Amino acid sequence: MKDGFLVINADDFGLSALNNRAVVASFEAGLCSSTTLMANQPGFAEACQLAHDHRLLNRVGVHLVLTAGCPLTEPIRPYPRFCDPEGRFCFSLRGPLARISPPERDAVAAELSAQIQRCRTAGLPVTHVDSHHHCHTVSAILSVVIDVARREEVRFCRLSRNCGPGIDLPRRAYKYWINARIRCAGLAGTRFFGRVVDVLDLLHKSRSLGSAEAMIHPTFDDHDRLWDAVERVGLEGLVSQIPGYREAISYGSLP
Repeated sequence: MKDGFLVINADDFGLSALNNRAVVASFEAGLCSSTTLMANQPGFAEACQLAHDHRLLNRVGVHLVLTAGCPLTEPIRPYPRFCDPEGRFCFSLRGPLARISPPERDAVAAELSAQIQRCRTAGLPVTHVDSHHHCHTVSAILSVVIDVARREEVRFCRLSRNCGPGIDLPRRAYKYWINARIRCAGLAGTRFFGRVVDVLDLLHKSRSLGSAEAMIHPTFDDHDRLWDAVERVGLEGLVSQIPGYREAISYGSLP
């Protein structure tokens, strides 16, 4: 990318053995430059071992989770906004959420800190954070994430999607406000964030972007070919449309 840099992040590392294999294969094929790890999912331990075996330590952040699986900590379990009666995460992103109660805030902070600490205990430096289903872009949750990132000395946090088609004016204004808070906290590593198709849309409009993060979700199709689970297309064909994609860097490489 002229006059800038690109981060290609593979989400959902640690979700399952299949996802883990696909993320590692994506690195080996030059289709991603960083990944984020889910600390509460079944594939976590294997993902950590793979990160060590394939020398990915400076390329792994944390995919913070409040919407899937079980929490690592007990204090968050009694709050029905976050956990169901069986103790599994059930946080919904529907509708605005400007405030949560102080006890809820403390419980969320403890959980997110535990997820980061579990990754660090496994020997991963934690280059950045983002979140499953983008829950950190909910206003009340973002406040907690910013505080936790500062306390845990995590350097970068993913922006809310701010490029590509289909963002109407109210959502654009909300995203601008969310991203301004991330930037004011000193946690923004890039100027833009979106899917691969969003970054391609930016490139079509301008060749000088500054910096951008593109998100992918590696898995395999029925023929064991790398596939994007969200876009539902071949991963190599998708990512290779970005000029200079093989020069993408990780958040761990940013000064």
